[in-house]
Amino acid sequence: MTPSFYASQIRTRLNATDPRASTAARLRALMPYIETRLAEGVPHSAIVEDLHEAGFPVPMKTFRTALYRYRKHCRLAAKGLTALALHGEPS
Repeated sequence: MTPSFYASQIRTRLNATDPRASTAARLRALMPYIETRLAEGVPHSAIVEDLHEAGFPVPMKTFRTALYRYRKHCRLAAKGLTALALHGEPS
C-alpha cells in the first residue's frame, strides 16, 4: 500500500469530524486508526507524514502529546477511574 492510500484513509476519517474542532479533538477521532497503524509497526514519522499528505499538518510534538494523552485516558478508563475520582468532587 502506498502513502497516498493511507492519506486517503485519514482524509476519509477527517471528513467525518467537524473542521472547526481543535487539532487535539480531530486527532482523538483518528486515534483508533493511528493505534492500529502503530501496532503494525509503522513509525510515528510515517504517520505524521501521512497526516500532512492528507491535509492535516500536525507537528511531531503535538502528535506525540496527543498519543500520550489518549493512551493515558484509555488506561484510566480501563481501570474504571474518571476525572472526578482523580481530582475529587467539584466544589
